[in-house]
Amino acid sequence: MTTRRWRRVGVRPVVHSGNDPALLPRLVELARLAEERGFDLFAVPERLGDGGVPAALPVCAAIAAATTRIAIATAVLPLALHHPLRVAEDAATVDGLSDGRFELGIGLGAERGVQAGFGLEVGAGARGKRFEEAVTILRAAFNDAPLRFAGEHFSFADTDVHPKPQRPGGPPLWVGARTVAGLRRAAELELGVLLEAGCDATPYYQACAARGRQGQSAHTGEAAQLSRSAKPGGGGGGDCDAWVVINPTAADPLAAAVPLLDARSG
Repeated sequence: MTTRRWRRVGVRPVVHSGNDPALLPRLVELARLAEERGFDLFAVPERLGDGGVPAALPVCAAIAAATTRIAIATAVLPLALHHPLRVAEDAATVDGLSDGRFELGIGLGAERGVQAGFGLEVGAGARGKRFEEAVTILRAAFNDAPLRFAGEHFSFADTDVHPKPQRPGGPPLWVGARTVAGLRRAAELELGVLLEAGCDATPYYQACAARGRQGQSAHTGEAAQLSRSAKPGGGGGGDCDAWVVINPTAADPLAAAVPLLDARSG
């Protein structure tokens, strides 16, 4: 039985056959059905291995064209595999196609071997700094003024980035985090945080409070895990999302997640 309240309830398919082209239209149809059944959000994971699709943003664009209400998110996009200006333009494009319904979930990128294969391997000490610079660039690119930035990993002078997102300030930004350091980094960068079910969000909310911010978290896991999960420390009653993990190849992938719709905070 669900004992807690959620701000929004969404679904997040976990893909175990990202090389199957038939799966891509299936995800678009699932998003349409999720909207029809009353879910608030559909999150598309990007991974070059098991767990996601190789390119999430084109899938999000297709979902935007097939839906009218449901929020659409990446969960998450490994930012290390992408140039931040390219991500900014693609994200703003999906934002426009969806009439401002897009949310950008990003991560440092856990697939270190894949990064090396792309010629993008970054030492452990530099990964955090590169990520922080990329987040700064994303936010600047979503503003109206030409982009100027000088950092250790990226440098631009008077660069125009188009299109501009429909939502002022750009799509909401989420980051996947597991460690205390990652939670505190999310607070410092003023990002929403995506957590595994049962993860204690207290370090994140404490760091947000120290900066005068409320913070925002989403918890992801199977429906049974989210129904049993204790309230994460530090958060207000209705400020947490549930992004329910589903199997897109199941007979009725959404069935297990439907009961959580009754646990929304209103």
